[in-house]
Amino acid sequence: MKLQKFVFKLYLFMLPFMMLFPIFIPVRDFFSSAASIQNNFFVLIIGLILLFMTNKGVLLFPKNSLVVSGIKLCVILNVISFITSVILFIPFGELNGENTLKASFPNIIYMFLTATTFYYNAMMFQIVEKKTIIKILNFLSVILLFIGILQLLLIKFPGITKIYDIINFANILVDSSFLHSMGRICFSGSEPASVGCIVTIFILPYLLSQVLHTKIFTYKLCSLLFVVLCFFTYSSTVLYTGLIVNIIIFIFLYVKNNLNKKISILIIILCLLSLFLLLCGKYIWNNTVVGYKMKELLIQKTTSQENLSTLVRYSAVKTDLQAFLYYPLTGVGNGNQGKGGDSE
Repeated sequence: MKLQKFVFKLYLFMLPFMMLFPIFIPVRDFFSSAASIQNNFFVLIIGLILLFMTNKGVLLFPKNSLVVSGIKLCVILNVISFITSVILFIPFGELNGENTLKASFPNIIYMFLTATTFYYNAMMFQIVEKKTIIKILNFLSVILLFIGILQLLLIKFPGITKIYDIINFANILVDSSFLHSMGRICFSGSEPASVGCIVTIFILPYLLSQVLHTKIFTYKLCSLLFVVLCFFTYSSTVLYTGLIVNIIIFIFLYVKNNLNKKISILIIILCLLSLFLLLCGKYIWNNTVVGYKMKELLIQKTTSQENLSTLVRYSAVKTDLQAFLYYPLTGVGNGNQGKGGDSE
């Protein structure tokens, strides 16, 4: 039991570090699209093995009905994808070195991992004490805050490069040269927008939950600091995500009649701070890639034919809509719409 709890603690702590040192499954030799498993999934596998050993090989289901529904949805989507891929394979066969079975396989793996993650999280939250989870998340929040501040100082004051390199002697974080060339903080990963969204979706709601249930001022301060640090990812996606998360939490607490004065004021301040940084960021940090304007974000960027990120998303949405029009009842199987996107 102690080993089982230790593995879960490690798993929980490593969640924001999942994008470092990814270990890829060598399926590209067999399939045109390679599936990958992040390092944290190997900890998940060990945790699952220990969980089954503790339960003497019996597959117990979580008590949370919402989690069970999520697992069932993943299973249903995988079954539909497989059946649809088989049906489409019969008339179309091999096209340009690819077929529907190969195309859907990586996505089936991902959905399976999603269901597995739901299951493991729910089962372990029934076993591990709430105080233990809070301690881990507190420590994780401090670590991420320290990393963010350190990276910001490194970008602003290149003279502390040696200090950063000493702290990062094991190369667990991105190296200093990468940060200098990019000029954006990226916390525990290498892609600022992705890791920034992890902070706003994972860490920020936790801090707000502690503000709601405790009187510790540190949680309020950390919430504000994380929003400011997220600005220096120079990703509008991160700030928008944080803004949306805050609004959802506000509405959720209001519906549940758990909204009190202190949490209401903090959420409003966080929302206003995010809006301020989005609208006025260009005047705070001159000569950088910031230069955010609402018109650029809402109109120009979303319709640009030169922005690669916009083109990829536009192509994906257009292709998915076409697939829906051609096969409104059965779909084409998760992953099979990709080849249409390539031709756009």
